[in-house]
Formats: sequence, C-alpha cells, structure tokens
Amino acid sequence: MTRILLISVLCALFHSSVADAQSRSARNNEPEPKKVYKDSAQRKLSEVALSDLQKEIFAFSDEEADVVHETVRKRDEFLYSAPDGLTVSNQIFQIKPRLGDQDEIPLILLGHNYTSTLVFVDQDGAPWTTDLLTDISNTDVFSVEKKAPHIITVRAKKKAGEGNLPLLLKGEQYPLTLLFKISDKESYFTVDMLVNGYGDHSQGTRAMSGIDGGGTSVPARFDSSEDINKMVMGITPEGYSKARVFDAYASRVKDSDFMIWRKGGLMYILTPHMYYAPRPSDVHVSPDGRNKLFVLSDVPIIKMRKFNKIIDLNIL
Repeated sequence: MTRILLISVLCALFHSSVADAQSRSARNNEPEPKKVYKDSAQRKLSEVALSDLQKEIFAFSDEEADVVHETVRKRDEFLYSAPDGLTVSNQIFQIKPRLGDQDEIPLILLGHNYTSTLVFVDQDGAPWTTDLLTDISNTDVFSVEKKAPHIITVRAKKKAGEGNLPLLLKGEQYPLTLLFKISDKESYFTVDMLVNGYGDHSQGTRAMSGIDGGGTSVPARFDSSEDINKMVMGITPEGYSKARVFDAYASRVKDSDFMIWRKGGLMYILTPHMYYAPRPSDVHVSPDGRNKLFVLSDVPIIKMRKFNKIIDLNIL
C-alpha cells in the first residue's frame, strides 16, 4: 500500500513540472508590450537620428567645412582671377597691309582669362574683312574666334604663354602675322588695327564723308595725334573743354548723338550723323567706322543732319 502511494505522488509531481514548463514556454512566445516613451525621450531620439543622418550626408564638422570652402575659393581665385596689379587698356595699332622686314610685328598683351577684341579698319575707318589663315599657333594657351567679318576675339586660357596668328586682309595677296603674349602686368581689351590702305568697304565710307546734296567731299581719315584718337573714342583730351549742346527746344542732346569739344578757336564734333553747315575743314573716323569727328571753326550755332532731318544745335 505504501509503495502504491509513493508511485502516485511521483506521477503527480511529474505532471505538475510538465505543465509549469509549458506555461513558461507560452509566456516566452508572447510579443513584448509596446514601449511608450516620454516626450523628452522621443525628442532626444529624433535628435540622435537627425545627427546620424547629417553625418552620413555631409561628413564634415563646421570647422572642416570652413577649411574646405576656403581651399576651394583659393583654388578658384588662382585659376580664374586676374593677377593683382593687372591694368587694362584699349590700344590702337597703325600697320601696313603688308609688313616688311623692317616693320615691327604688333604684339598684343592679354591677361589670364581675359578676352581681347581686335577690330580691323582701313584708313577711311571702314571695316576691313579679315580671314583666319589657320588657328592660333598654341591652342592650349589661346582660343580664337571670328565674331564678325572684321572682328576677331582672342582669349588667354593659361597664366603664361605666347603665340602667333596669321591673317589675310580681303583683297591682299600677303598675310599679316600678329603676336600674342600673356602678361601679368597689362591686358588689352579693345585693339583697333588701323590699316594704312583701302579695304573692301572703303567706298561706302568715303561717300558718307561727303557733303549731302552734292559738292566737293572732305576725305575722312585717321589722325595719328593722341588728342584726335582720344576724341574719336569719346574721351576728353587734356586742354580741351567739353561743350554743352542743346537743340532748338533748349533740351540737352545726348552724348551718343553729339559730343563737342573746343580748343584754340576750333570746334570738334563727334557724331554718327552728318554735318550740314558750316562746312568742316577736316573729318576723322572712329576705329569702328560708326562715328566721325568733324573739325570746324568755333561757332555758337551749327546745323546737322540727323537721319533725314536738319536740326539746329546751340553750343554753350
């Protein structure tokens, strides 16, 4: 009887341990309850996540970013900025259609990354068509483009270097050669190439320089004097006084229509329009052929032809 009772107790203990183990296993398989964060903890987690994202996208600190920015700026300044102290100017070269052995070859100075514009005109101031025979001798250092029949642009791509460019004026049998040099001291922006000869458009310019309605003509020409060259470019030379110009209605006229200077009993009128009266004693033409500089005796009133209309100008 005692033996049977002992076996019963052991069986009960076994079943109890199995049931307890099954209960624990069921609890372990249940999903964990959702964690609930306080607002402060949630903000902190968001800040950490944002910080990690920024580090992945932009892997520099503020100090490192400043160093990178400054390095890039200095690199671009070195590659693309003009040298300190570089001066720019416009130049006029008077050349022959054919350069001889004793003639000096024009040397054009260019600044790094600057473009120089060459304008070819004849002694009447008319555009002279100019063709490129080849590209410039060193295309790694310079780039050349023909922008108009008589206008050529040259750009310096390096900080130092030289090259030459052969050209042919229309109607001429022999080429011209120009020299180019990159300089850290001076750069020519506009270069007027005044050729001592008549080009392929000279007849039209000579006709424009005559008196309207027939009569003798006053030949338009270039003058080598520094004062004349300045005035045809719209610059007041030293010792000259710039006059104030009014129309018949007492309105100030625009400089783009008429600019007038006085000196020594003479008057100089720069205009794209034609004179009418009094007749000028001399006529000069701007390098681009657009404006003419009329020279006549100093008078208080003149008549000019603006388009098809005769206008009175009062000079003060």
